[in-house]
This record gives sequence, C-alpha cells and structure tokens, in this order.
Amino acid sequence: FQLADVGNHRIYEAPAFTIHKDGSTRYAVVTLGTGDRSNPLNSSGEKDILVGIYDSTVTLPTPTILQVPGTAPNTPVAKIIGMTDLKQIYKQDASVVTKPLGWYFELPEKKEGDITYRERVLGEVVALDNYLYVSMFNPEKSTAAESATKCTGGITGESVVYQFCLPHGECSANQTERKKVGVLGPGILGLTIGPSSNKNRRTLIFNEVPSQKP
Repeated sequence: FQLADVGNHRIYEAPAFTIHKDGSTRYAVVTLGTGDRSNPLNSSGEKDILVGIYDSTVTLPTPTILQVPGTAPNTPVAKIIGMTDLKQIYKQDASVVTKPLGWYFELPEKKEGDITYRERVLGEVVALDNYLYVSMFNPEKSTAAESATKCTGGITGESVVYQFCLPHGECSANQTERKKVGVLGPGILGLTIGPSSNKNRRTLIFNEVPSQKP
C-alpha cells in the first residue's frame, strides 16, 4: 500500500508488523504513531495520531500492491490510503467508513487558558499477544511545582502506557476509551520488553508497579 501525505505529522520509529486471520484469509496490520520528538512541547499544527493499516496483499504467495481503477480504462493505479479510508476509534459520532482499510486514534489535547497540551507518540509501539502497547508522552505533567511550560529545573512531561487491541484497535463494543496500563515515569520514556513470570512469555518492564498488569 501507499500512505497519503501525513502533513505535519512526524514518524521517527519503525512500525509494528503483525499477521492476522479472517476466516481463510490472512492479512497484515502495520501500526505506527506520530509525534515531533525534536519539539515535543510544540502545540501547533494537527493533533498526533496512532494508525493501524490493513495490508491484504503482502500475505499473498506473490505480494502485490493494492490497486484501484485509474482514470483511463483498464489502467489500475496504486491505492493511496488517506484518513478518509480509516475508521476513527474511541470517538463518539465518528464518520462511518463502509469498508475501512485500517483505523486511527487521535491523541487528545487539553487546554488551560492560552496553553495547549498535546499528547504524542515518541517511541516504538509494541505488539504482544494480540495487544498493542503504546507509550504516549503527556507534556502537561511536570516534576517541578511550576507549570510544564515555564522554565524550571524539573522534568517536563510524563510517559504513560496505553493498551489497544489488534487487529482493529478497539477492544470491545463496550469499551469507550483507550485502556491505561501504567505510568513509565517523568520525561520521554520508551517501552522495554523482558521475560515474564509465565514460561515462554514476554511482558513490559516498569519502574514501578503498573495500575493494570499487562
């Protein structure tokens, strides 16, 4: 597939690649997050997003490129996937997409007076056991007594792990928002994977006990 221009969104890390099965059909999901690591406190431009894109061609015996009819007869062209092709998850009154080619989650923002705090993804996303774990940086938090936007000796921002479900992002019809797993700590922190107490399993490593065991 080809992804449409993502505008001001920045992608620093490689996406997660997972294989899933729908009946007798296998397909891949490519998942990635956006965020400006060079300027993590910047609140201008569009909100950052977490995106999962379905790819049914990569699992074929001979991988091909998803094609759609071109403007001229019998001249198919490569499909360019845009935001209108994706289902927005955990969003009330989201636009209905009849045959989505993936999904996306718009990271939230919070406004306090003339200050806007925007969450963003600044590290790799991790897929484990049909779950997707994402470290999201929240610039609102600060270890200093002052506002996160003021000059201070404290650490600005906090990294929190959230859980999504693969392949479709949402975990159930009854769940209306992303699931918080736990706080990684102050600043920009990525995910760390280590051995689990269960044999032949892996798990996330935290600096403190998470609010929900992954």
